[in-house]
Amino acid sequence: MTKFINTTFDLLSQFTGGRGGIDNIVPFGIAALSWGVLLLLAWNRQTNENHPHEKMLLWGFSFALGREIFMIIMACLNAYSIIPAATLHVIFPPLDHAIFDIAVILVAAAFLRYLLPSPTISSHYLKVGVATVLICFLATFWWWGNFIWSNPSSQFGQTWCDWLFRINASLLLGYPIYVLLIKTKGLLRNTICLALLFIFLNQFLKIPDMYWGEVYENIFTPIRHGLYLLAIPLFGFVYIHNQSEEQKTAEDALQRSEFLYRSLVENINLGVTLMDVDHNIIMANTARAAMFNKLPGEIKGKKCFIEFGRNDKPCQECPGKTAMATGLPQEKISEGVWANGEPYKLAVKAFPVIGPENEATGFIEVIEDITERQNLQDILQRSEKLESISMLAGGIAHDFNNLLTGILANISLVAQQIEKGSKKEQQLANAEKAAERAQELTHQLLTFSKRKETLEKETASIEDIIRDSAEFSLRGSNVKCIYHFQEDIWPVKASSGQIEQVIQNIIINADQAMPNGGEITIHAENVEISAESTLPLIRGNYLRIKITDQGGGIPEEYISKIYDPYFSTKGGGSGLGLSICYSIIQSHDGFITVDSIPGKGSTFTIYLPADSAHAVSAQNKKAEEPPKGSGTILLMDDEEVVRDSVAAGLKHFGYQVEIARDGNEALEIYHKAVETKKPFAAIVLDLTIPGGMGGKETLNKILSIDPGVKAIVSSGYSEDPTMVNFRHYGFVGVALKPYKLKKLHEIIQEAIR
Repeated sequence: MTKFINTTFDLLSQFTGGRGGIDNIVPFGIAALSWGVLLLLAWNRQTNENHPHEKMLLWGFSFALGREIFMIIMACLNAYSIIPAATLHVIFPPLDHAIFDIAVILVAAAFLRYLLPSPTISSHYLKVGVATVLICFLATFWWWGNFIWSNPSSQFGQTWCDWLFRINASLLLGYPIYVLLIKTKGLLRNTICLALLFIFLNQFLKIPDMYWGEVYENIFTPIRHGLYLLAIPLFGFVYIHNQSEEQKTAEDALQRSEFLYRSLVENINLGVTLMDVDHNIIMANTARAAMFNKLPGEIKGKKCFIEFGRNDKPCQECPGKTAMATGLPQEKISEGVWANGEPYKLAVKAFPVIGPENEATGFIEVIEDITERQNLQDILQRSEKLESISMLAGGIAHDFNNLLTGILANISLVAQQIEKGSKKEQQLANAEKAAERAQELTHQLLTFSKRKETLEKETASIEDIIRDSAEFSLRGSNVKCIYHFQEDIWPVKASSGQIEQVIQNIIINADQAMPNGGEITIHAENVEISAESTLPLIRGNYLRIKITDQGGGIPEEYISKIYDPYFSTKGGGSGLGLSICYSIIQSHDGFITVDSIPGKGSTFTIYLPADSAHAVSAQNKKAEEPPKGSGTILLMDDEEVVRDSVAAGLKHFGYQVEIARDGNEALEIYHKAVETKKPFAAIVLDLTIPGGMGGKETLNKILSIDPGVKAIVSSGYSEDPTMVNFRHYGFVGVALKPYKLKKLHEIIQEAIR
C-alpha cells in the first residue's frame, strides 16, 4: 500500500514541481502557458473594446505570467549552474514569495473589481495586500541574507520568514473569499471562490508541513502545486464565460436596438434613405418609397438620382455628395412636381456615414415633406399682411364715410329744392352716382377691416347667392355659366352681400380671362371636414364651391401673389378683387384655394361653414314707404358738415332736430329736455368722437336718466363690435355711414315703432 501511494505521488510530482525545490520546470511552464493564454485574451479584448473594469485583470495576468517566467529562469540558472546555488539560495526564497503573493493579490483584486459593482473594495484590498507583502519582503530579505551566509545548510521553511509570508498570504486570500461569499452569488462567484480557495490551500497547507518539520513535504508539495495549477483554468473559465455572457447580452441589446431602430425608421413620417458613395440605395424606409408610389424593395440597389431626381447623373447640388466631401451635415429645400402633377416642397437633410478609417462610406438622407406646412405659413403671412392693411383701410374708410355722409345729405337737400326735370337735377343725380361709387370703394376698403365678430350673418341659400351673382356679373357677356348643385345642398350662415361679392369678383375675372367666350362651370356640394384633413379648417360641415373657367390660366410665378392687395396683371384693374375675396372668406371661417394650368384655365375652390340645421326662407318682404316723421331727434356728430346736412334732411322728413358736437353737450341737451318734459323721440349718436365722449359712453349715462331712450348708433367704421351687437349696449338701431337721408329716416321710424 505504501509503495502504491509513493508511486502515485511520484507520478503526480512530475507535473507539480517534484517533492520540493525548483528542479522541475514542467509546472512553471504549464502555469506560464495558462497565464499567457489569459493575458492574450484580456489584451485582445481590451485593445478592441474599452472595458475599464478589466484593466486590473491585465496587470494580474501579467504579474502572474511574470512570476512563472521568473521561476523558469531561476530553475534554468540552477540546473545549468550559471549562478552558484548558494547565491540563488540567498536571493530566491524571499523574492519568490513576494512576486507570487503580489501576483495572486493582483488577480484576486482584479476579480473583485470584475464581479463587484463598486471598485472601492478591490482598490483598498490591493493597496493593503501589496503593502503587507512588501513589508514582509523587507523584513525578511536582509535578515535571511545574513542568516544564510552564516548557516549555509539552513532552509527558508525552517525559519520564521516562511511562516510570516504563509500566514500573511493565507489571510490576504481568505479576505476576498469572504467578501465574495457575502456580497455576490451565482456560478461565477462560486468558481472564483473555489479558485481562490485552491491558492489559499497552496499557501496554508505549507504551515502544518513546516510545523511537522517538513517531514511530509513529499506529500504536501504535489498537492499544493496541483491545487495552484487547477486554480488557473478556473480563473480562465470565469473570464471566458463572462465574456460569452457579455457578448450574448451585447448581441441581444444589438438585436433590440436594431428592432427599435427599424420600428422608429419605419413608423416615422419622414423619408429615410441610406446610400453608398456611388449613390446606390442601400436602405429606404416605407415613407421614402411611398413618396414615389413604390415599395422599399423596388428601389433598393438603384441609383438615388434616377429614382428620386429622374436624372441620369447625380444632382448638381446633391446635399449627400457635399456631406461626404465635407464630413458635415447638409440641408437643402427641394421643389418639384409629383407624378400626379401636384407641386411639392421637401426639406432634405444629408448626413455623412464615416467609416473606421475616418473616410466617408456613404450618406443618409432624411426627407420631410413641408408642402402643407409651407402653405400654412404662406397663409399666415398673407393674413398678417391683410391685418396690417385692414388697420389702415378702416381708419381711412371711417373718415371718408363721414365726408360722404355730408356730401350725400347736401345733394339730397339741394335735389328737393330744384325743379324736377331740369338740367341741374341731372347734374345732381350724376354727383350722387359719383358719391355712391366712392361709397362702394370705401366698402371695399372696409372689407379688409371687417372682422368676423362684426359681420351680420344670416342663413342663406348658397344656390340663390351663386345664381344671382353669376347672372349679374355675366349680363351682356358671351360667356355661359353651367351649374352643378348637389341635391339638398346645405344653406350657409353668412353675410349674403359679402359672399355675393366674392362670387362676382371670381366670375368677373373668369369672364375677362375668356374674351372670345367660353364656359364657366360652378360646382357646389356638401362636404365634411375631419380632424385629419390637411386644410386649415376646424372639423365640421362645409359647402365646397368650385368655379372653373376655360381661360389662359394663371402663370406659376403669380400664384403666390394673386391675393396680395393691389396686385393686378390687368391695366384697368384695382388689384383688390381677390384680396377682398380672401379676406371675406377668412372672416367667415372658410378657406379659398386656386389651381391653375397655364393654357387650360383656373379653378377657385371655396369652403364655407354650412348651416345644415336651418332651412332657408325664400320669402322677401316688399319694402314699404316709411311714414312722415314727427317728434324731436337729438343728433350727435363731431363733423360739422354731417351735423348740418343731416339735420336739414331730417327736418325735411318732418322731424325737429337738436344737434350736439360731443357726449358732454348731448348730455346737457338731454338733461334740459327731461327737465322741461320735452322728450326726444330718438337720438342718433356717433360712435367715435376724437378727444371726446363717444356714443357708447354717452348712452350709458343717458340710460341712467331715461331707461326708455330710443338710441341709434352711427359710424363709418364697422370694426367695432358695437355696430353689430348694438342691442347689447342699449341701442335699438344702427346707421352705417355713409347713408342716404331716406335710409336714416327708415331706421328712425323702425326704432320709434
